[in-house]
Amino acid sequence: MYIKEYEFRYGDLNRRGNIKISTVLDILQEAAILHSAAVGYDTEKLAEMKIAWLLEGWRLRFDATLHNRSKVTVKTGIMTIKTCESNRGYEVWQDGERKIIATADWFTMNTEKRRIARIPQECIDAFDKVDEPDNGLLFERFKPLEEIETIDTRKVEKRDIDTNNHMNNVKSVEILLDYLPDDFKMKELNVRYRKELIAGESITVCRKETEDGFALELKNDSGDACVMMIAKGE
Repeated sequence: MYIKEYEFRYGDLNRRGNIKISTVLDILQEAAILHSAAVGYDTEKLAEMKIAWLLEGWRLRFDATLHNRSKVTVKTGIMTIKTCESNRGYEVWQDGERKIIATADWFTMNTEKRRIARIPQECIDAFDKVDEPDNGLLFERFKPLEEIETIDTRKVEKRDIDTNNHMNNVKSVEILLDYLPDDFKMKELNVRYRKELIAGESITVCRKETEDGFALELKNDSGDACVMMIAKGE
């Protein structure tokens, strides 16, 4: 298991003085990248191999609120890894308490052909040395909703784009989180990425209230659901 300690900055806080959900996603994403580097596959090595790790989605359960008065420890490890897909588990600890548990599905893309690629066997072998047991929080491949209301439109800005030349994973979730009610208290978050969003593209924000929270989607010009989020409250 790979372990990384984090200390929060002022910009990581929401207006209540607690840690933003987008900050949590940022540190989980970074921990995965650092773990890959630790076993010999940093971004430069992967670039030489013409592959990149891309995220298919998240599932997080929030058991307690993160505050800014002490550091957090992120623990992450590969639960399963196969032909094109890696299933990774996370735990976030603070003050001796496990406050967040999460699962993420990653896959490899050929950066020249812009399509899914096989994970090199040497990479699989490196991660096999750090296999972790199933954390019991299965990633869900949920589908777009047929009946969902359009509530806003905007464009993908240059500032939204990351080194993979598409809208950053965390940025897209951050946008959708803005459309939750101010008093919504997150218990579980599910996110699935289906299509890339690029700079200058028009996007539509859609939302539907559910029995225990909200379903939200970012759609592209063609009306395809590119990013989907299910937020469940307490």
